[in-house]
Amino acid sequence: IESDGTNNNTAIGFATAASGGAISEKVRIDPSGRVTTPYQPSFSAGNNSNTSVSGGQNIIFDTVTGAHWNTGGHYSTSNGRFTAPVAGKYFFSTLVLYMSLTDGDEMTDQFYIRVNGVTYAYSFRRAEYVTGTTGVGGYYSDFSNKMLNLAAGDYVHIVQRKTNTVHGNLAYTWFNGYLIG
Repeated sequence: IESDGTNNNTAIGFATAASGGAISEKVRIDPSGRVTTPYQPSFSAGNNSNTSVSGGQNIIFDTVTGAHWNTGGHYSTSNGRFTAPVAGKYFFSTLVLYMSLTDGDEMTDQFYIRVNGVTYAYSFRRAEYVTGTTGVGGYYSDFSNKMLNLAAGDYVHIVQRKTNTVHGNLAYTWFNGYLIG
């Protein structure tokens, strides 16, 4: 723990043999207790292509550009995981738009929010697809929010419950997360 000398900020970091004993700053806390630069891990990843996702597979949100971002680079567009760089409380939000559905398709709990492979939350909607009632034109949306207490190195991912097609539209299919403190 180091002060910046102005009593305005406190930095928390660590030294390793690989860094030659130099402290690598991981978190800076301002006088109000807010985490500031350089580590404000946050991401907003969207899905840019229609994708059939099998039950038990991660939903891969493949885009972190444009209206989306990946501050700190802790979300992976190759495996769909956010890995916590520091311990703390994090908030996650997910919206998934499914497509090519027909009346009677069972859509309860379409995805899970998992930490290190363990389910911590289910998606919110509990319904069957019915045109004009629970969806329109074969589309059905499901969502979830969850606050999690993570250790450094824990990973969060969204896992599909049963095989369905995820709609590739950045405005309708996304996964967001950020460090609260």
